[in-house]
Amino acid sequence: MRRRNQSLTLQRSAANPPSGEGGSHRRVWVLRAVAVLFPFCAVALANAVLYWTDIGVDTSLVVSNDRVGNGVFYLNPNCDLAYCQQDLRGPEPRAFELPKRPETYRILVVGASSVQGYPYPSELAFPRHMQLILSRQIPGRDVEVLNAGVVGLSTTPLVDIVRQSIDASPDLIVLYAGHNEFYGVGGVATKAPLTRLGIRFRRFRLGQWLTDCFSSDDPASGELIIRLPTDVAIPIHSELVARAEAQYEKNLSEIAGICSRNKIPLLICSVVSNLRDHSPLPSPYPPSVGPADRERAEELEAQASDAISQMQYTEAIELLAAAAHLAPNRAETLYWLAQCLDQAGRKDEARRYFTRARDLDGFRYRAPSSFQRIAREVASKGQDAGIQFVDLVPGFVRASERGVPGHDLFLEHVHFNLEGHWLVARMLAKAIVERIRGDAWNESAIPTAEERDLWLGVTKEDRIVATKLATFLLEGPPFDKSVDSKRQRQSLAAKTEGLLNGLFREEREAFESLAPKTKIDDLLDGLGRAHLSKGELECALAYFALGGWRRPWMPNSFVFAAIAHHLLGHDKEAVEEAERSFHTPMPETESLRIERNALLHEMRLMAGR
Repeated sequence: MRRRNQSLTLQRSAANPPSGEGGSHRRVWVLRAVAVLFPFCAVALANAVLYWTDIGVDTSLVVSNDRVGNGVFYLNPNCDLAYCQQDLRGPEPRAFELPKRPETYRILVVGASSVQGYPYPSELAFPRHMQLILSRQIPGRDVEVLNAGVVGLSTTPLVDIVRQSIDASPDLIVLYAGHNEFYGVGGVATKAPLTRLGIRFRRFRLGQWLTDCFSSDDPASGELIIRLPTDVAIPIHSELVARAEAQYEKNLSEIAGICSRNKIPLLICSVVSNLRDHSPLPSPYPPSVGPADRERAEELEAQASDAISQMQYTEAIELLAAAAHLAPNRAETLYWLAQCLDQAGRKDEARRYFTRARDLDGFRYRAPSSFQRIAREVASKGQDAGIQFVDLVPGFVRASERGVPGHDLFLEHVHFNLEGHWLVARMLAKAIVERIRGDAWNESAIPTAEERDLWLGVTKEDRIVATKLATFLLEGPPFDKSVDSKRQRQSLAAKTEGLLNGLFREEREAFESLAPKTKIDDLLDGLGRAHLSKGELECALAYFALGGWRRPWMPNSFVFAAIAHHLLGHDKEAVEEAERSFHTPMPETESLRIERNALLHEMRLMAGR
């Protein structure tokens, strides 16, 4: 009996341990939980400290405009810092409303520098042209075209941009991308590789701080086009080309999937490039070409060069065709052959050889022809879900002066001049009206070039800056090594000088007084200040008014317009302009705030007298 009682006692003791032992058991689990959670808590705390000390930035694409109030949003220019440590320029922070009004038809255009507008400012890029055209084609709707272009991005970060763009409630997304799959941010031959995990890491302030602290990259060490490539000469049949094609197809398919799941139509465009007036880099003879054939091919090319100098293009065509037969797949041989065919008026043959020379060019800042096929195939697979393909290549061929796109539509290798932007906008607008909306296209409603420039606010100085930037690009590596770089630079330099000569003396003096950074960052503001400093108030006011129209997200044009109005004795208008500067998406700098406060203080003193 005693043994049974002892057994029961032991069982009860096992089931109900002393309070000290139970507490110890709980402490073990608490310590384990703390050990597991501590790193996460430390990261969260560090991120919070960085946030409250204003280190790092919000990299969300769609952000609210706290300076206006509820319901007003814009595309965040800092969103690119999730992909690269350097400010890449873009997207455009034009304000829009959420929730979207029923009468609003909102289009969001995604891409890289050609979408962003480089070397023009974003407000002169083709998305803005599209808004003008569509506003006349779709009466009764308030058409908005938002520019989400960011310079230097491959399609890898563009997947993330499209995913976030759903927050802007677009009725349609347009994708124009492909030129940066090799050397752009996230490309296959870049010093700026990118993964989804890396993007998520830099979304946090701590991630930005850590990568900025430990990165060896120096954003001030040169232009992206020089800094990013790891492998300039990439042969057409190399593994890198295959990887770029696979990456392009994967990312386009993922973008199409995002749009399909969210029931948003998507237009995928083929990308276009300068074929006639942008030459390839020199390339070595293939190993398959023996010494004798190489020597003979060089002799033929030398003879062809003499024939070209004497404008004997038919003879040069025969010589270059023979050289291409002996040493096939040399980009420069085919480029010179295309040039001669062009001069001989054989434009269809010329275009085929120009295209082949582009595809063989080892410097891959122009997308190869295979990308056009990939974009078409991705769109065809998602056609039932509202995914459509717009082939821009035939339109550029038809619009080109000689049947091959060149400096008539491009500034350098891939970036459009204003006529190129206008052409893209017209083709996309027509596709949107007819294929997306199912409406009839009204050709007579298209604005004239003069109406376009007036509505956009284009100035002569805009064209000069863009042409100069294109010239500077061609003067540096690797473009300065291309086989026809000298002629191309001379052509742009002559165009720049002609545009400069079109300025009046006072205009040229004001323009040339500006620092290069001012010309690039905010040309109109710089010109307005230059005239303001000379006491040319009416002229300054015209530039500031134009700046406020083109860039309503920036406060500086409104502040300086207020100063000009005050000096002209228009204090009512001055107060109105100053008030506008308080409500722009982009905040004012400290120096601009001081200027505005001083103006308002002076006007209050004068009003009190």
